[in-house]
Amino acid sequence: MNQHKKALCLLTAMSMLPSLMTFAPITAAAEEASISDVQAIPETAWTITAPDAQKELSLSNWVEEGIPYYTIIQHGKTLIGKSRLGLETSDGRNFAQNLTAGEVTIHSIDNGTYNPLVGEQESVPDRYQEITVPLTCEDGSITVQARIYDNGAAFRYILPEIPEGQDSYVISTTGEKTQFSLPEGATAYRHIGTAQTKPSTASVNNIGGNVLRAMTVVLPTGEAFNIAESDLDNYAVFKMENDSSTPHTAKVKLASNVTVRASDTWIESKHTTAPAGLAQSPWRVITTGDNVADLANNSTLTELLADPADEETYKFSEWVEGGACQRAMHGINDDSNVMNNEFLESMVDEASAHGYRYVLLDTGWSGPENDPNCDPRLDPAVLDPDNYPADKILKEQYYAREDEYADTFLGNGEGCFFTRGQGFKKYGSLGDGGNMQVDIDIPALCNYANERGVGIILYVNGTRFLPDDMSGNGGRYRFTPDELFEYFERWGVAGVKPGFVHYDSQNDELYMQEVVEAAANHHLVMTVHDNWVPTGIERTYPNLLSAEGIFGDEEKANVTIPEDISTLFTRTIMAPADHTFCWPGKATKGYALASPLMFRTGLNLVFWYTNTLDIPDQDKEVIDLYDHLPANWKSTTWLEGDMQKYATVLRQSYETQTEEGTIPSRWYIGSLSAIDRRLEIPLDFLEDGEYVAETYFDGPDADPDTGFNSDAKQKQTLLKESYKVDSSTTLVYAMKAKYVYSVRLTKADVTGY
Repeated sequence: MNQHKKALCLLTAMSMLPSLMTFAPITAAAEEASISDVQAIPETAWTITAPDAQKELSLSNWVEEGIPYYTIIQHGKTLIGKSRLGLETSDGRNFAQNLTAGEVTIHSIDNGTYNPLVGEQESVPDRYQEITVPLTCEDGSITVQARIYDNGAAFRYILPEIPEGQDSYVISTTGEKTQFSLPEGATAYRHIGTAQTKPSTASVNNIGGNVLRAMTVVLPTGEAFNIAESDLDNYAVFKMENDSSTPHTAKVKLASNVTVRASDTWIESKHTTAPAGLAQSPWRVITTGDNVADLANNSTLTELLADPADEETYKFSEWVEGGACQRAMHGINDDSNVMNNEFLESMVDEASAHGYRYVLLDTGWSGPENDPNCDPRLDPAVLDPDNYPADKILKEQYYAREDEYADTFLGNGEGCFFTRGQGFKKYGSLGDGGNMQVDIDIPALCNYANERGVGIILYVNGTRFLPDDMSGNGGRYRFTPDELFEYFERWGVAGVKPGFVHYDSQNDELYMQEVVEAAANHHLVMTVHDNWVPTGIERTYPNLLSAEGIFGDEEKANVTIPEDISTLFTRTIMAPADHTFCWPGKATKGYALASPLMFRTGLNLVFWYTNTLDIPDQDKEVIDLYDHLPANWKSTTWLEGDMQKYATVLRQSYETQTEEGTIPSRWYIGSLSAIDRRLEIPLDFLEDGEYVAETYFDGPDADPDTGFNSDAKQKQTLLKESYKVDSSTTLVYAMKAKYVYSVRLTKADVTGY
């Protein structure tokens, strides 16, 4: 108790329907704000406002001298100033000037609630006001469609028609003329180049170029907003760069040209068909918050803008589950003992004992990572050894032989890979030899795991789907994602993790949509690596539990704690992220333990470079915070946050039924800090009665600066203590820089807890 008093004080505190079409006036907040806060909006502007009047959030559109503009205001402050809209096409048509507005319509829509199958909240209000502004010029017409919700605003373009006699037109990388006029004096937190980069800071006067969406802007007075994208379907990713024509303004630059087609078109490089049309652009999304914590509380906007899931067709609710996952890639000291049924069954047993929903088989289960001749179908019947030398190697060295078929789970040798002591180099080539030993029958493993309530997820190198990546390397195009996933479904596989997938261009993003859909067709949950980021598709296909696209723990010590905290308020505002949680990681063990509570995801990949069999014995007694750790939450509330400094989140789990009994609804608290500070958490959100507070904190020997996953860090202690608390209690903890505090709260009268 004396040691715990140094870390924690328990203070008892004093108990404490769619509307008719209409034109909305400019909000009173905008009219009353000082001229320094709000730029003048023409009286001719059309304005839509958030359904909750207390949000004082509005978006205005107008046409001035033939040019369309918009602005966004909240609480009397301009978030997005006077900014241009429009686009140009490569056939010489200009829809950014000399435009005239047609009949503008405004509607208020109330769709009830969005109830995520896997997400941060049990339900989210799905209501908004929408404006449609048709714009015409001598080149044709374009329409700006905008919506405003209680948690932000969004707009998109209904694209021009294809001129008669043409089979397509192109919007070049600079063809979209969208601007974001940013508040003077604000700071931008941005990711440059790819999503797997650290967030860096810049003045809005010079955000630079090649800036990824999911950029967060913080005003000097603390208000924050995030610029992102939703419903990216058959379009190129948008990035941002300085607009030299206007101070503190960013402009859109597409990652590739976008082709609008009159008919379905075969895309040879992707071995797929691009659909005709493309009726509209993706949504340009501005999520808002009174501060960065409030911004995180509003992070469902990209999902609200995406199409709802087709439950009737896919029956997602019958098979999609979020949860924790262990990764099988590294074993005790090396890789040689990992990819065999005996070891993997022991990992399944561990996962089952701890309530982890999945085990991921990563690189190596189907051969060397970088050899394009490896075929994850593991089907001897499709090999062609007479014409392909690599198939001869697979047949003779690695696949089940005919005299072994009867001993395989499916009886035909399918789904098996045996090195027979020859091994291979994990990142080498077939037949070269090496220390990676594989002796695996995937269908047998899946059967064992499924009987114990654990799903097997298989890694696949995503570039192997594409023929252009295999040409010239001895490989060949052999299967579509749909054909591969049909094998996985037959084996009893629960999920797939495509890695190194292509991203950004129109064709790449279209193809990734097809991969996600193919996984849904075969009842496979997904996490995607490396730089691809979802844009609300997780609502349409909730089997997509997560995607990397983040500079997570896998990057080891290359990201600092302040940068890690900032990422909570940049990248994860847009979509769930696979942060590849490591143990003991880059700071302290307490930091590693709390991190899965902090980052938005539907799949908590814990112990990325190790597993519960390998961690130090003293840690095994305190990692019970991960037992039955949810990734689907009844409620999530960000209690506080400050860019680069600290963040504290409160989550509530659902009551869950297991074979051992009922796990009650619990409360979880996680807090990260990059500075020394005093943390105070009133528990006034608790219902009446006593709760057991299980608290997790670093021991006196903890040192965050002893190196990533170092031997010295492995020896450091993580402590756990439990206390009775109630709604009048305030938890107080002396936070040190790079340290963390975690709490799990369970009703005291629940038997066994």
